[in-house]
Order: sequence, then structure tokens, then C-alpha cells
Amino acid sequence: MLIQEIKDKVNKICENKGISKTGRTFKEIDFIFGELRKLALEIGFDDNLGKELVNTKVDVLMIIGAMLMIPENMSEYEIYDYLEECDNPFFIDEIAYNTYLKNPLFPYLDSFIYSPNPAQARFGWDIATFKVMKNNILDLNIDSLLEYLEKRMLSFDKLAQYSMNRFLCELGLYVDEYMEKAIETGKRIGPLSSKKASIGFSTYAPDYIIANRARQKF
Repeated sequence: MLIQEIKDKVNKICENKGISKTGRTFKEIDFIFGELRKLALEIGFDDNLGKELVNTKVDVLMIIGAMLMIPENMSEYEIYDYLEECDNPFFIDEIAYNTYLKNPLFPYLDSFIYSPNPAQARFGWDIATFKVMKNNILDLNIDSLLEYLEKRMLSFDKLAQYSMNRFLCELGLYVDEYMEKAIETGKRIGPLSSKKASIGFSTYAPDYIIANRARQKF
């Protein structure tokens, strides 16, 4: 499939959802994300096409490109390069998700956590979060990460803050022995915004952990 064909299909998706072809916001992309995933599945893995789409620097096409690239072929240099000047959260999370699935470098990529670059830091915290959710935490120094979060989260760009906070939320939900510590750390950090907590994702980790832990009991 050619890039123009993909653009046409994306424009059709946007038209059907009442979204303009220009000036798409990340909120609008979130609204059509499921449709983008279906389109990527229809196309299938294609490394060259995926990289071409990423190189367009068009946010919605970059996301599809990340879905198409073959995870095990991605080098650490490529990941670093893709993220160096990126502000597209969906693209970053997709790269992390695909890397988590099959890339042999996966065990070492949480080192991006300590990057001062918000996109690279987000990627690193995504990787650490996937490890937590799969109870694959033997190579994570959880106590050190919690200390780092408490000291640094509020000073980070929001692009990285989201994934840092998500790590804290999922740690408290998935790892029993760290539930209380995650809640206490979250209380000391405080909420990242005035948004109310929900059963879904919350900007205040203690509320998310407590609400979802209660839900698990039913």
C-alpha cells in the first residue's frame, strides 16, 4: 500500500468521525486510535513502509508507521533517533509496546528512564511499566525508582510525567508487596492535575490503586 493510499484512508476515518483533515489534536487522535490500529492490521507488518510513514513527521502517520515496523529489527540507535525530538505520546507508547513484544534489547531499554529528554524518559517508563504489568521486575530496582519518582516527577515535562505516574499506578495495582509504598509515594507527590480519579487512569496514583484494587475483589 502506498503512503497516499494510507493518507486517503486516514482522511476517510477522520471524515466518518467528524474530525477535520487538518489541525488534528492528540485528543482527536485518541478518538480514532482504534481505527488506526485496524488500518495497521489491514496493512500488516512492513518495515520499509513503517519507516517511510515515521519519516513524514505527520503525527497520525507516524503512529501507523510505529504499528507497522517489525519490532525485532529496531536498533537502540533507531529508537534513540526516533525519540530525540518527538512530542507525540501515541508514537512513543507504540514504539515501547512493539519493543516490549519482541525486541531482544527490551531488558535493557528501561535505562532511558534517566534521560533528560522527555520523550526518551517516557519511553523508558513505558518499558518499566510493561515489566511491572507482567510481573517481570527482577531487574528493576523498585525502591530506587520510587525515590527517583518522588524527587523528580513534578519537575518533568508532562510528556514524561504521564508515564512516570502510570508506572506508579500499575506498580501499586500489580505488585502486592509494593502496593502500600506506591500509595504513600503517590500521596507525597500529590495529584498531577485537578482531574477527578476514575476506575480508568487517574492523575492521582493513590486513588487509582485503591479504586482498582477494590474492583479486583468483585
